[in-house]
Amino acid sequence: MKSYLAIGTLDQKEFDDRRVDLSNSPDATKSDENDVRKMENLLDLAEGALSNKTFYISKSDCSCGRTLTFYDFVFTSLVEQWHDPSFIAHTLVGNKRIINEPRPIRCSACGLRKGHTYIEYSNETYGCCQEFIE
Repeated sequence: MKSYLAIGTLDQKEFDDRRVDLSNSPDATKSDENDVRKMENLLDLAEGALSNKTFYISKSDCSCGRTLTFYDFVFTSLVEQWHDPSFIAHTLVGNKRIINEPRPIRCSACGLRKGHTYIEYSNETYGCCQEFIE
């Protein structure tokens, strides 16, 4: 498992240049207050710990009818055992600016993985970029 303390940070300009900013995209889904509360519960964070953050993923619907959100992204990371809850929590509330590759996503409602579909994601300090797509 990765350690948050061992991960480097980008300066603001490099982060802004490399991140796919989904905040104004019509092809993105923004997490609402309920979604953010569910993430806090999943990560065992105090209510309100993520309330000053915004979370977006590229628009994707599951075959069960659910519109996937950043909650599904966090859910997938835990289910697939990519990261432990502490690492995810630090990444979301920490002050490092991190760029990562797009990720596959699993629906939190029915458990289905979206095949080989990779979603983009972003918030103020964490996101992905096109250059990582293989």
